[in-house]
Amino acid sequence: MELKGYQYWSVPWKDGEFLHLLVKATRARNVLELGTSHGFSAIWMGLGLEETGGRLTTIEIDRERYDLARKHVSEAGLSQRVTCIQGDAHVKLGKIEGPFDFVFMDADKRGK
Repeated sequence: MELKGYQYWSVPWKDGEFLHLLVKATRARNVLELGTSHGFSAIWMGLGLEETGGRLTTIEIDRERYDLARKHVSEAGLSQRVTCIQGDAHVKLGKIEGPFDFVFMDADKRGK
């Protein structure tokens, strides 16, 4: 995944490690990610949530990236901890229960 990161707008390795650390340091239990891409950051946060016993909900608008993220999350053994939702976060957010301890906003990189 790291080698194809540029293709999927993945977070850099160091950013993933930092997200992992933040989730653990804040003892987050309910985490939201907007902009899953192919699941790299979701896996890092999911691994941190293994320690806290928490869960991650991540939303991706692009069907191809969503499918790839679900595959990667499954291969990482985190399917029970990470819920991937496909669709527009503007619509999906109203249907997700909070509150959230930690939110990673990684969508709308172009600011549109």
